[in-house]
Amino acid sequence: MSRRASHEGASRRGPLGGSHGTRSELGRCVFVIALFVAACGSTPARLPTAGGSTPYVEPAAQPTAISTTEPEPVLLATSTVEPPAAAATAPPPINPTAVPRPTLAPAAPQPTAANLPPLLTLNRRADDLDVIMTVSPARAGPNEVNFFFYDTNGDDRSIERLTARFSFLDFAVAPVAVDMVELHPGHAFLIDHQVRHAGRWRVEFAIKRAGLRDATATFELAIR
Repeated sequence: MSRRASHEGASRRGPLGGSHGTRSELGRCVFVIALFVAACGSTPARLPTAGGSTPYVEPAAQPTAISTTEPEPVLLATSTVEPPAAAATAPPPINPTAVPRPTLAPAAPQPTAANLPPLLTLNRRADDLDVIMTVSPARAGPNEVNFFFYDTNGDDRSIERLTARFSFLDFAVAPVAVDMVELHPGHAFLIDHQVRHAGRWRVEFAIKRAGLRDATATFELAIR
């Protein structure tokens, strides 16, 4: 066989001594393995040597087993720090003079001769009646005039009319006559401006009873 023929045969067998188709199949397998190893992150496979021996492929790295067991929770030790208790101290002694005492309202002044309004009291006899007149405050202007009367003989006749007549004696002024009402047995009073001027006054208190003549008590008084 000629040299050309030998060269063509060697070309068809290839460097590994096999046929061309076998070498192509082997190259594709090595390429696929290399891609798989590269995808798995391991060292690429060793290529076949020129001697035609079976190539050595490093085993792919085994994937690390992933544990699905949840880790046990770690409890952190917590401590509650309580504030320091206040030091118990004895209360200070009570000063009796420092304790506030309740303030009492001042007591109402007791009526005495000094703080009572002036009261003029006069007593007269009218027939069989005893008549008492009081005037307060016995000053020019409004005054309270009271008449108290009672029968000393025990002849209690009904009262038909009571009249008080006020006459000013220091200069000519028309007298003022006032009809009064017995509020309760033996008492009549009025509050008005009958004594308008300071000076001497005369008051005539007339009592008309059924079946008896009129009883009149006359009073003279000084108004300041």
